[in-house]
Amino acid sequence: MSIQFHATCAELADFLSNIGHQFPLYTVLLSLSPFSVKSLDIDQIRDSVLNSCEELHQKSIVFFISSPNCKAERQMEFLDLNDGGIIFDIGRLTEYGLEQSIMSIKTDDNQAFSLAKKISLLLKKITKSGVTAFNSSTDESAIIKSFRYTKGAYELQQNGIRILPFAGGNYLKLGV
Repeated sequence: MSIQFHATCAELADFLSNIGHQFPLYTVLLSLSPFSVKSLDIDQIRDSVLNSCEELHQKSIVFFISSPNCKAERQMEFLDLNDGGIIFDIGRLTEYGLEQSIMSIKTDDNQAFSLAKKISLLLKKITKSGVTAFNSSTDESAIIKSFRYTKGAYELQQNGIRILPFAGGNYLKLGV
């Protein structure tokens, strides 16, 4: 399961903090470059997300039903050691625009997948769906109905902030 969306850092921080308070989960902050894993208490989630939005390298918040094994040297090794992680890649607001966030899980663990579905429904409650993707070179466009965004992300767009996909030189327009 994967949900691509745009949200302001404050909206994402509040949402993830609420998840931490609503469900009995273990939470870690993954830093990708250089790789590191940091266990978080519930009350550290919001500030960790806000701080991640200001840093150069991408970070992720990962929720687990059971205590994760944090003894890994690379992201893939960490994820291999810890099946069932519900991953939130944190999109940042940079000088280039608002980056995409992604919620994802890849697991055979039915309990973790069921929880991810509940969390995805909560995410869908605070977002709307539908964006138009534009090729920066040709201005050709395509509607992506499943892509989601928050009110705050839409307001940033209305104020001239560019909405960026996860990778590539294209740009997005929220709302269809």
